Amino acid sequence: MLSKEDTIIHFMKYPKKFYPLEIDYGQDKEAVKKLTVNPGTESKLPKPVQDLIKMIFDVESMKKAMVGYEIDLQMPLGKLSQRQIQVMYSILRSSRAAVTLRSWISQIKCWTTCWGDIEVAYDLGGSHDSSKDPINVNYEKLKTDIKVVDRDYEEAEIIKKYVKNTHATTHNVYDLEVIDIFKIECEGECQCYKPFKQLLWHGSRTTNFAGILSQGLWIAPPDLPMMGYMFGKVIYFADLISKSANYYPIGLILSEEVALRNVCELNHAAHISKLPKGKHSVKGLGKTTPDLSASITMDGVEVPLETRISFGMNDTCLLYNEYIIYDVAQVNLKYLLKLEFNFKTSLW
Repeated sequence: MLSKEDTIIHFMKYPKKFYPLEIDYGQDKEAVKKLTVNPGTESKLPKPVQDLIKMIFDVESMKKAMVGYEIDLQMPLGKLSQRQIQVMYSILRSSRAAVTLRSWISQIKCWTTCWGDIEVAYDLGGSHDSSKDPINVNYEKLKTDIKVVDRDYEEAEIIKKYVKNTHATTHNVYDLEVIDIFKIECEGECQCYKPFKQLLWHGSRTTNFAGILSQGLWIAPPDLPMMGYMFGKVIYFADLISKSANYYPIGLILSEEVALRNVCELNHAAHISKLPKGKHSVKGLGKTTPDLSASITMDGVEVPLETRISFGMNDTCLLYNEYIIYDVAQVNLKYLLKLEFNFKTSLW
């Protein structure tokens, strides 16, 4: 006998007839309670790491992220399952009407991405032994060794200088202050990539980091639309921190070793599904770039530390450099920074 879910999947559609929708009723109240980390934990982890775990698994932040995508969690559309929305996107994309529904399709891409990221955090934090410290349990589920970098260490000074000196001039409504620097080592992360390695920035919503730390960065699946991806469905990095930073009062950003190797340089957007022979990455050339001649090397990785300079390239559509990787094995998560955005005008 078919289950309710199997019945929906195998249900035959007929024109002008009703069709059952696959509904996601979400977590029950008890599961949400388990997700919420209470203060006063008995965890022996360093306080900055505890605060980071609370931040990553914060239920209210997940709800706000959903609302930010204009998803009403109390209405039927907000209750559609991720699979149902992906099916809806596929139908729209194949329709002639897709030409006039580009904004709708773009919105569905946001929904599916948001759903997947938050689903990972819910799955990781949604159930655990109530007799154990929830912070310790959630930390273990990330399968990532997280250490606090002492602010007085040379390593921390280099990272803070990298933050200060690579803030783009056009991103001038806020300053960034480093609250904590974490050195991270993800379980099973591939170490087989080769030079040339550069320390680059990658930003994401706070709600995405449970998935990033536990599963690594991922490339968008082929069934998502191409809109919003200048160089195709790949992983994007920047050498200017404000290019990757998200605009929140408190945010997280990754600083990662990226094995660029032989680079294909472009001065225009191009949806590349396969790199040219002998090339391992793409660099979108910007009009402004850090002074790479003043870079330093830290543990065999180039760090573009010095103040930005004009690159002198006027025939490019990019203001700033973008680095594009097509193979996740070329990325090694190295540092996670907790930042405070000090806005010069009130946005909140």
